[in-house]
Amino acid sequence: MFTSHFRVCEDYCCGAPFWLWIEQLAELAKKVIRFDPALLSPESVVMGFSADGVDFGLWEEKHPEFPHNKKAMSHKMKRCAAKYVLILSTAHAKCLKILGPFLGGVNDSTILKESGILELFRDAGKVCNVDRGFRMEDKTLEIVLCFPDYMDEKELHIFKSRLRLRQETFNTRLKYFRTLSETFEYGRDKHKLVMHAVAAIRYSIPNGSWLPNLRSLNYYKHYFTVIYLLGTTIGWIPSAY
Repeated sequence: MFTSHFRVCEDYCCGAPFWLWIEQLAELAKKVIRFDPALLSPESVVMGFSADGVDFGLWEEKHPEFPHNKKAMSHKMKRCAAKYVLILSTAHAKCLKILGPFLGGVNDSTILKESGILELFRDAGKVCNVDRGFRMEDKTLEIVLCFPDYMDEKELHIFKSRLRLRQETFNTRLKYFRTLSETFEYGRDKHKLVMHAVAAIRYSIPNGSWLPNLRSLNYYKHYFTVIYLLGTTIGWIPSAY
């Protein structure tokens, strides 16, 4: 039914050709999900960033020695997972960076620390709003993280709460796609491709400037064929962020 509706050969809707088109969509994410150095300028907002970790279920990975790989287990999902840390801009409706995938047992603060982005925030005098799960021993880096604090004034408390809610909303919208909300069956490497493909779709659909150069009708058909598959068999495309 699907292939007859779009007049596309069924061989392009499954197997290796389908993953090739997902790779093309994932490449678009490099144009969309990118860190803007202008956000580190003195004229930009001080608390211009927010970060949060999100876990996605995976089939359990076999450990070479033991029955279970406990480092791959997520304490949130109580099973094997791929962990990402997403960094958003607080001044713009934009995702700036996707860190991952990591093993489900890796701490959020460890991911953020090893990424090297905290040094950029510290040198530029910027602050990143996070939850208490990002506590770390290195206080020279923790100083750029803004945690919930009951001593905050009412306006600041509401502002930080809204940033955390905004971050959780972004994470939830990613899981509108069924492939990210259910247990992923194709391994950690391909999960990264799907994650970036979903991010590319979310930014390319509302804004036509991110669409690829559709040089032929066949290219047009195949591109939206993959989007349709992601939007129906894997989950419907959410509204613009």
